[in-house]
Amino acid sequence: MSSSVIDVSTNHLSTNQASSAISHFFPLRIRGIQQETRDAITLVFDVPPEWEAQFRFTQGQYVTLRAWI
Repeated sequence: MSSSVIDVSTNHLSTNQASSAISHFFPLRIRGIQQETRDAITLVFDVPPEWEAQFRFTQGQYVTLRAWI
């Protein structure tokens, strides 16, 4: 799975604010998968340096994933 590429959108809503920006998806390679609980995982992405600002961690954030199966 580490060679899989998935589209990730940074148009997310935090618990405190809503984003009105148009969704933009970035093709990112999955670096790792961490099993958090029986029903939850954390995906770790390889983010190129030029996109790091869009992917800075914000508490309460989420991202939208799009995969072609």
